[in-house]
Amino acid sequence: MALLLYCHVIEANFIYHCVWNLLLTIEREPPKLFSFLGHYKNGKPPGVPQKIEEIKRKASRNDLDGLGRIFDEIVRADIRNAFFHSDYILYGEELRLKHRSSEYRKIPLEDVFLLLRKCLHFFGTFSEALMKARKSFPKDHVIKNRRSPSGSPLSSVEVLLDADTGIAIGFKSSYPLPLW
Repeated sequence: MALLLYCHVIEANFIYHCVWNLLLTIEREPPKLFSFLGHYKNGKPPGVPQKIEEIKRKASRNDLDGLGRIFDEIVRADIRNAFFHSDYILYGEELRLKHRSSEYRKIPLEDVFLLLRKCLHFFGTFSEALMKARKSFPKDHVIKNRRSPSGSPLSSVEVLLDADTGIAIGFKSSYPLPLW
């Protein structure tokens, strides 16, 4: 179960999408509804390694190399691939991944569980920070005086809150200026 949970967490597009949009915000670029669209090939979306490389490049351009190091610590494509393709076995106290024909790589289970803890810690911390941000907006909050990267004025937006929870669920513009 631990491997299944690990693989599903690192495959979650939502995390990469949010991080990408936060980096776009730092660069004063509009967020994208669908991140990484420019990296699709013949209708096939990019894999996790490609998304992470793009995030690391963008983070590095913004002096945020630590973000790339986090992904280096929690994402092991070899484990993900072996699990989803059933090219592994649990033997004694190790995870064995098929490497080349009859060769295999040994990873102590202790290391696998440490990886899982790091990954879940990151995901939990990320989720908590996101929820805290979504709960931070007061009722009827309007974001005003927005500007595009070129300096032209943008429409103010009202933050929409869920009536029961007070959690931000979207934005609404009622002004004639462009959103982005």
